[in-house]
Amino acid sequence: MASAGTRVVTLSDVREAYAVQAMLDRTPMAALDEQLIRSTAERLIDQLLIQQDMESTRMAPTSEAERDRRRAEIISNLGGEAAFRRALADYGLDEARFWATLDQQMNAFQFIDLRFRFQAADDEQAIERYYREKLAPRLREQGAPVPELSAVRDQIAQIVAQEQINQDYAAWIKELRSQVTVRFR
Repeated sequence: MASAGTRVVTLSDVREAYAVQAMLDRTPMAALDEQLIRSTAERLIDQLLIQQDMESTRMAPTSEAERDRRRAEIISNLGGEAAFRRALADYGLDEARFWATLDQQMNAFQFIDLRFRFQAADDEQAIERYYREKLAPRLREQGAPVPELSAVRDQIAQIVAQEQINQDYAAWIKELRSQVTVRFR
């Protein structure tokens, strides 16, 4: 199906990843067409590369308390333990593999956050530029009052930081992909 270096993504991996995401999103499973298979495989390749980078840093996994909190949140969002079990059956998922997938995702999110969050420190110029070039014009266009920058600074700082993290993440994934041969069959 797909490979990145020596790591392989099978069609069964793609089906399972798609089912996990559909269950979390509470959306019905669509038929896996070629585009959906490819996009899911691409995401799995990225996850493999992140996992490989995580292994080289020996980062501590997500805490047990955080993992338990996230598990309880997922079960609650799905309507409780009985509804969670029904959803696993409806989506054709094994509970142990479901939680293993979620644990990997949580570890990856933690790794990405630790890797990029500190680099996205408050940048006053970027905050002011966002206010001046994006927020204020959009509010004026909608006929809404434009608040003072000081009133929305913290929210803009979060948006600007997340945009920077997204850019840094995309560049990092591109770099990781350039270090291996990625193939699709």
